[in-house]
Amino acid sequence: MDEDEERPLPAHLQQHKSRVICGVEGPRYTESYEYAGTFSSMHHDDAFSLEGFKDELEVRMLTRTDELVRFEMRGIDAALANAFRRILIAEVPTMALHTIQVYQNTGVLCDEVLVHRLGLIPIRLDPQHFEYRRENEEHSAENSVKFKLHVKCDQGVRSVYSRDFVYEPLSDLQRQKFPPPQPSRHTPAAAAAASAASAAGATDEQAVELYDGEVYPPPAPVYPDILITKLGAGQEIELEAYCEKGVGKDHAKWSPVATAVYRLFPELVFPKGPLVDAEAQELKDLCPMNCFDIEDTPTGVESVVTNVRQCTTCRVCMERFPGRVQVNKIKNHFIFNIESTGCIPADQLFERAVDVLRHKCAETFDMLKANCPDAFSDEDEAAQGSAADEG
Repeated sequence: MDEDEERPLPAHLQQHKSRVICGVEGPRYTESYEYAGTFSSMHHDDAFSLEGFKDELEVRMLTRTDELVRFEMRGIDAALANAFRRILIAEVPTMALHTIQVYQNTGVLCDEVLVHRLGLIPIRLDPQHFEYRRENEEHSAENSVKFKLHVKCDQGVRSVYSRDFVYEPLSDLQRQKFPPPQPSRHTPAAAAAASAASAAGATDEQAVELYDGEVYPPPAPVYPDILITKLGAGQEIELEAYCEKGVGKDHAKWSPVATAVYRLFPELVFPKGPLVDAEAQELKDLCPMNCFDIEDTPTGVESVVTNVRQCTTCRVCMERFPGRVQVNKIKNHFIFNIESTGCIPADQLFERAVDVLRHKCAETFDMLKANCPDAFSDEDEAAQGSAADEG
């Protein structure tokens, strides 16, 4: 073999590079090898390759609902996985109640506690339709959505819920794009709404002429039964709340996720061969997550791994069969769990996190190119443009 020819790593070094070994005493080989020349003395090159990254990257969806997304991602390292997690928590924008104008509050909760509770109510509203409101900028239909809350208890005790918020459009265009819920035509509320529309001078025909784009559901709290406070007889709350665009790193109320976590994909192996007969049955009964099963063979039964994703690394199997059952973690294979607060569907959150990361990379590339123009070749610019087009 030519001395300059690239060679594969020995098996034990390949294991150190790609696996975390979970021993009874603790994990081993937890470090990542980022330097391309770590194994250069063995004629092995670990230089990053965009084409190689594309070939290895694999995503597999496990669970997909509006509230929860669970998926596997293979071919990335812990740094990139953690970047996605942090972006999901702190940098994907949402809409939340931010500016509260309290006109009357004679309830038991003081103003500061009341408005803090209001801010944490998740609002179902896509932030892509709005701009960030700058400091000292007036509220408008381009940067805000307005809600009113006016509740009075005449006698006894009255609970105030998130469903008591009333959406009030800030402009005719916003009213057409996010039409308020239509009450019955025979109620006092319907009469008041009709009177307001008449005063604004807008008819249905005019509305079609003003806005011919897609119509979206009206802004509203995600959950209508969130208890805000309770009022006693004679107590009253009257306020206006403006919903604004923000990110979780400014305040937790703008975080779109209840949880965003990942874990390394587990690997269960039998270094000395599968357990057989009575030991195989014992291993199956021992595992609390039912990761093992038994399989018939011509000579009896033997252990097989059937549900590796459920492994919690409890180490019970290793303690009972040391050296014969091994639990590893694959360093470039992750299981993500993303649970939405409800303001944005969970299956859209990861896509938006990828968009945020792509935007950060583009900004970094432009900054480096502006300050170090000689460090970039035409191939680098072409690769950056190709990545942007594929995104």
